[in-house]
Amino acid sequence: MGRLGPDGVKARYMLAACFALLPLTELVQGYAATICGIMLCVELGTALVRYSPLYELYYYLFPEKAKVKDQ
Repeated sequence: MGRLGPDGVKARYMLAACFALLPLTELVQGYAATICGIMLCVELGTALVRYSPLYELYYYLFPEKAKVKDQ
């Protein structure tokens, strides 16, 4: 429960790369660059541990839909 598949991990790595490139190329500056840095850490962390807290929240909020999806 809450584990990311290979495609989800690749997507997280690509998002992390995008969040890293935005401030490096100076497309965003100031507070927006800070938010990009925070999102970079979050996406890279979820990719490295292959865990998404959003999936866990989904299973918690909608247990009847999660049971159908697991079967």
